[in-house]
Amino acid sequence: MSRWIKVEDQGLSLMEGEQVIAVLAARKVHQGLRLEIEGLEGWTQGSTPGNGTGLEAASFAAAAAFPEAHEALAELEQTEIHPGVGSGLPPKPPVTWIESPNFNSRNGQDIDTLILHNTDGSLQSAIQRFLNPAAQVSAHYIVDRDGQIVQMVRDENNAWHAGNKPVNLRSIGIEIVAWKDARGMTSPQEQKVVQLCRYVLGSYDVSLANVRPHRAVRIGGTDCPGWIWPTDADLERWKTANLAAI
Repeated sequence: MSRWIKVEDQGLSLMEGEQVIAVLAARKVHQGLRLEIEGLEGWTQGSTPGNGTGLEAASFAAAAAFPEAHEALAELEQTEIHPGVGSGLPPKPPVTWIESPNFNSRNGQDIDTLILHNTDGSLQSAIQRFLNPAAQVSAHYIVDRDGQIVQMVRDENNAWHAGNKPVNLRSIGIEIVAWKDARGMTSPQEQKVVQLCRYVLGSYDVSLANVRPHRAVRIGGTDCPGWIWPTDADLERWKTANLAAI
C-alpha cells in the first residue's frame, strides 16, 4: 500500500493508503515552531531518496507548509524516532487503535484540559458503546484493568465525553475501567494511567489544575470518576503524588 504525506493547516499526516500512520502537528510556542511527533517509528526504514516516502518526503512537505519545521525534520532523519519522543516530551504509552464514529473537529481549539472518567463497566462494554453511533458518546482513551490502553478518537479530534460541548472542544478524555465491584485502579492500570496523563500534560498546554474529574464539568451532574476517586480531595492527592513533577 502506498505511503504519502497529507499537508493540512494543523500539520502533516503520514498516510498509508487512507490510514493515518503518524501525525506531525505543528504549533507556534514561544519563539519558534514546536513539532509534536507521534507514531513515526518505522518510517525511516525502507525510504530511499526520491521515492516519496519517509522523513525525506515529510521534510519536503514541511518546507512548503511550515518553513520553520524543515530544519527540525532534517535533524530527525538522523534520529531513531519512537512515539512521543523527539521533543523532550514524556513518551506516549503503546495503544490499541479502534476508531469510534463519534467525533468531530475541534475547530482550531487548543487542548488545555484533561478529563478523567470511570467507565462503570468493562472495557468491552465501553468499546461497544463508543462504537455505537446512536450513543453519541466517545472518549479519546480507555485504560483497562490489565493496563491495556485503547485509543478510539485521535487527540486532534473532538471526542464526546464530558457532557459539556465547550469542555469537549478543549479537552482530552481518559476513561479508566472501574465499577461498583471493581473500585480503584489495579497496579498495572495505574501505571499506564500515570504514563498517559504525563504524555497529555507534556504534549499539550494542560496544567495540573486542569486535570479534572468528569463530575466537575458535566452539565446535569455525575459522580464520575467516583469508583476511583470518591472525592475531589482524593483526586488532588493522587495528582500531587503522580503528576506534579512534570
